[in-house]
Amino acid sequence: MQKIHLLPIDIQNRIAAGEVVERPASVVKELIENSADAASTQIRVDLVGAGKKKVSVTDNGAGMSPADARLAIERFTTSKLSADSEIFNINTFGFRGEALAAIASISKFRLVTSQRGSDTGTMIRVSGGMLEQERPAAPIDGTSIEAFDLFFNTPARRKFMKADSTELWHSVEAVTQRALASPGVAFALSNNNRIILDLPPVPDLSQRLADLFGREFTKGLKYIENHADPHTGVRGFISLREHHATRRRQYLFVNNRPIRSPALSQVIYRATEGYLPSGRHPVFIVFIDIPGEAVDVNVHPAKREVRFARMDPLRQALERALTPLKKQVVYGATETIKAAVQDESQYFQRFSSPPSAGNNPLQPFLALDAGGKNPDKHSETTVHSTLSRPYITFGDTFFAFPDGTGITMVDQHAAHERVLFEKFLGRSIAPSALLIPQKIELSAGEYEVMQEHLDILSGLGIEAEPFGGNTLLVRQVPLELKVGDLETVVKDIAGFLVESGRVEPEFLRKKLAAVMACHDAVRSGDGLKGQDMENLLKSLDECEEPQVCPHGRPTRIHLPKKELLKMFKRT
Repeated sequence: MQKIHLLPIDIQNRIAAGEVVERPASVVKELIENSADAASTQIRVDLVGAGKKKVSVTDNGAGMSPADARLAIERFTTSKLSADSEIFNINTFGFRGEALAAIASISKFRLVTSQRGSDTGTMIRVSGGMLEQERPAAPIDGTSIEAFDLFFNTPARRKFMKADSTELWHSVEAVTQRALASPGVAFALSNNNRIILDLPPVPDLSQRLADLFGREFTKGLKYIENHADPHTGVRGFISLREHHATRRRQYLFVNNRPIRSPALSQVIYRATEGYLPSGRHPVFIVFIDIPGEAVDVNVHPAKREVRFARMDPLRQALERALTPLKKQVVYGATETIKAAVQDESQYFQRFSSPPSAGNNPLQPFLALDAGGKNPDKHSETTVHSTLSRPYITFGDTFFAFPDGTGITMVDQHAAHERVLFEKFLGRSIAPSALLIPQKIELSAGEYEVMQEHLDILSGLGIEAEPFGGNTLLVRQVPLELKVGDLETVVKDIAGFLVESGRVEPEFLRKKLAAVMACHDAVRSGDGLKGQDMENLLKSLDECEEPQVCPHGRPTRIHLPKKELLKMFKRT
């Protein structure tokens, strides 16, 4: 009995659709890439239900003849390749001839198109991959494609779609990427008849960035470029003033195609190391131009990843473009990359109150004079013993104290995080109305997501409302929250909401409280007085889970006397 057989055409189409169409944003991406290839100068995207119910893309591009329109919905039909050698020198965004067939196989699909100057157009309807209607239509000078009820015939895949706010953000990102690569093209995006993006054609990338992310965002951008190699060009912007807790606003393009490349991103991370706080991610928009034959764009179904013929020249060109960054002083970042510390005493911090030698159990180890100063002027290790217990700080991050059974070491940031986290969660926070409400400008996708979660923010003490133009107006914050950090906190919360998708409200509340606590907690290098440490420990002891911060790091570590004796080989 024959065991191997040819798959039916409808199953073939659905398998192809699974590779090309993951969510509504996949449809948006494929269609606007086709519009770009058709030399469109105006591209409009209209969504209903964040694209789940309808995705519509209309352009003023070259359009198609009736014969071309009929072929376009078949698999492996394309106007962009004619010989196998051209596969290795791709200069268009779409080329496989799978997109329209894949979209039509998992939706109720409608195509209207006409060539420029033509008296008639063509209308084609497809449902689940089956042709339903083909007839002449009124000319429209371009192409309009509508995909209704995505995954209507594959309900299992429909269940994998996220909340509307998340799906909408992905579509906004797809349009944002194409808009960055094509500043001379006008883009518009709406959802449920509400305009989200309205981008006029602009002469350069900097103006497009201002339209997408706001004027304030562009003030922190540093332009980079390197055209020394005639075969490799690098240009773009990096911001060391604006940084995020996630990898948002990191855009990397090769030949104007948005891609992901961990190897190239790592070059940027190395260049910004030492300029950003620990755990923060740089913002960048970088374009690399190389010959088409030097890159294979056919290695990923959605064309997100590419393969380079030679990676080293690309790394070197990018490194040379980034070199001038190290000569600039950047707001909000360290002025220089610290050299290796030669003297360990630089890690220690002095308290203002002199210690009392009489009741200080650590005094024999510190060799302090009567005035509290070490005879070695470079050493600044002191204790504060006028409190209930003496404290010593070291490494700009930790302090320690003897507790009768050994020594306890405390991470001041982690400990304060835990205290604030439980305050925010327990609503034991004092609200503080801002004298002047603060306006915070977000990207279009972030703004949409934040609007859906304002109630959760309110429960954490942040009262905000839509102000229009992708801007939130914050009127009230928790008293514990530093107003100077408010914009960064809100943007990090937006980034987390974008990436989290559909989650339980209580889980989300905890995550947002952790974001706020992390921003507001004391940091490495923040000088704490002895009384500050005493108060922090008291608050920590009152927490429900005092041993770890919200991220799972220990707040304090106890080193018992027995372990100390072992270390000194006294047992």
